[in-house]
Amino acid sequence: MHKALLFFFLTSSYLLQAQVQGGEHVFEFLRLAQSPHITALGSMVVSSPAKDMMLGAANPALLRPEFHTHLGINYNMYYANTKVSNVMYAYHAKSFKLLSALACNI
Repeated sequence: MHKALLFFFLTSSYLLQAQVQGGEHVFEFLRLAQSPHITALGSMVVSSPAKDMMLGAANPALLRPEFHTHLGINYNMYYANTKVSNVMYAYHAKSFKLLSALACNI
């Protein structure tokens, strides 16, 4: 009898599901693409020869020394009045062979 009750409680708790308000993911807005170009590419930027510095927001390996002192400003509008704007600045230090980028999402 005890084994039957234990089996019942273990299997019934496995089948129960709790309701989650607001969907399955909490920070879903972090999945939004950082620029319209990234959105047009399907939000997956593996490699691209384009001269768009904002692709570095999705894949930092795409930043190149030719982006020295470039400033990128993007504004993306989504459905349900969701808007994403960001600013990105790149600087290439030749003496250190270092390319750095500073990005701010608003």
